[in-house]
Amino acid sequence: MSPADALDRYFAAWNDHDPDAVVRSLTGGGSYEDATIGRAADRRRARRERGGATRRVPDLHFDQVSMAPPATPRPLPSG
Repeated sequence: MSPADALDRYFAAWNDHDPDAVVRSLTGGGSYEDATIGRAADRRRARRERGGATRRVPDLHFDQVSMAPPATPRPLPSG
């Protein structure tokens, strides 16, 4: 899956107010860090917090306006 496809899936889950789908879009062994709460969360905690966010803000919606292009490798001078 490309990074763009992964982001599309992630934001679609948010916009559908589907916390289970949000969590499914995260990697299994990783953690999710939300700058608004100031801590990292595993998938179970992330699911609980995502569900709470959509209940507190029922019209929550994200619009993706841009995505940075992938970095282009450049040779490093040496010598």
